[in-house]
Amino acid sequence: MYFKKKLFSFYILLILLFLLLFTISFNLSAISNEILVDKIVAVVGDTVISFSDIEKAVLLYPILRNSNESEIEFYKQILNELIDYRIIYLEYGNGIILNENDFEKIELEIIEKSGSFQKLNTILNAFDMTWENFRVFIKERVFFEKTIKEKFQFKISISFNDVKQFYKKEYVPNQKKMNLIPKSLIEMTPKIENHLRQIETGKKIKSWIKDIRDKYKIRILSKI
Repeated sequence: MYFKKKLFSFYILLILLFLLLFTISFNLSAISNEILVDKIVAVVGDTVISFSDIEKAVLLYPILRNSNESEIEFYKQILNELIDYRIIYLEYGNGIILNENDFEKIELEIIEKSGSFQKLNTILNAFDMTWENFRVFIKERVFFEKTIKEKFQFKISISFNDVKQFYKKEYVPNQKKMNLIPKSLIEMTPKIENHLRQIETGKKIKSWIKDIRDKYKIRILSKI
């Protein structure tokens, strides 16, 4: 009788051990699958950018894709933009405060891209994101745009000679290619001046971001 009780206890112990090992194995498998699905693509300083971050940006952010751009190149473009958002946030995060109005512009753009607030919620549900999660995700882009606005308030000077050169070499030939009658130089000057100013501002911003990038260790860990 004593021997049977011991044997019974031994079997119970084996069953419990088997269940424990099965549970551990199942959890490790789930973790492994989760890591494979949401892999780390880049490390910026001590922070990470995951593949799901890129997928969220593809669906949420109004980002233009060039007609001849492959999907891989498009994803690389988005990754670079996410890296830019991250380094600017790391660099200036303690000096610029965001308020409700700062979020509204980006949120309206995202709702417009999604088609409606309901469709945006469908996207968020697909990523298992609450509205608070959504706010956290877009925070770096909101911060980036506010920082750009505050850091580049200066007026870039565009000479009339630059406007005239653009008018002759770019505007008029392009209008003729499309069989359109070119408007006069005087009429087009404000638009061309604004266009050239945007280009020059973009160059300065790229140079500024590059200098900040050089201060941070950026590692691309896996192919997109």
